[in-house]
Amino acid sequence: GVTVLARTKEAAAALSAAFRDGEPEKTYLALTARAPVPHEGRIDAPLGKDPARAGLRRVDPRGDPAATGYRTIRTGPGGALVEARPETGRTHQIRVHLAHLGAPLLGDARYGGPRRVGEVAIPRVMLHALRLEIAHPTTGARMTFEAQVPEDFAEVERALVPSPHRGV
Repeated sequence: GVTVLARTKEAAAALSAAFRDGEPEKTYLALTARAPVPHEGRIDAPLGKDPARAGLRRVDPRGDPAATGYRTIRTGPGGALVEARPETGRTHQIRVHLAHLGAPLLGDARYGGPRRVGEVAIPRVMLHALRLEIAHPTTGARMTFEAQVPEDFAEVERALVPSPHRGV
């Protein structure tokens, strides 16, 4: 997925501040076991460490503020394609928020997502950093970066959430 790196100390400091302040707009694609309910919205649910499972997070009223906007793009016999736009940058935020809505990511066994749907094996967590929009650290000009959907993600999408227009 999309990654941005700084080439100078000054740019690194500016990027760090931008991410800390939540300035970048991030767009992810997720393949989920089912469509979230409701199909579109914003989840505002604080996240904290899961004391029962080391390294994992959970929705916790005493946790750090976390918000994710989302919309279901398409549903199919094996799941749903969901666009997620995290407004904060908490660890595992999208994974936890969508699982909290009853729509765990395919391949995400840690948060309740299946590793197989029928005959389709899910090779990894089906989450892709699609787009990042951020101000240039020096000029302030708006920049957009996009990363093509990887083939393994596309294969699972074709098998489980096919486009109704494919092949037309």
